[in-house]
Amino acid sequence: MALKKEFMQAHEIIGDPPGTGPIPVSKPTWYKWINSGYAPESVKSVPRMRVWLISDINKFIERIDNGEG
Repeated sequence: MALKKEFMQAHEIIGDPPGTGPIPVSKPTWYKWINSGYAPESVKSVPRMRVWLISDINKFIERIDNGEG
């Protein structure tokens, strides 16, 4: 599932409501994965907003799909 934009916000990754996005997990799980190093790090775009590179999210999805996660 390749995504086309350059950046995504958390609600676009996990979905709104949570669990309906390309990575269907809850918000606490998503941030736990980030803090543990399992999920990709975010990039600061503006103060108080975290975004993720689409390329990083696509690689993460591939890793999970291949059973490497």
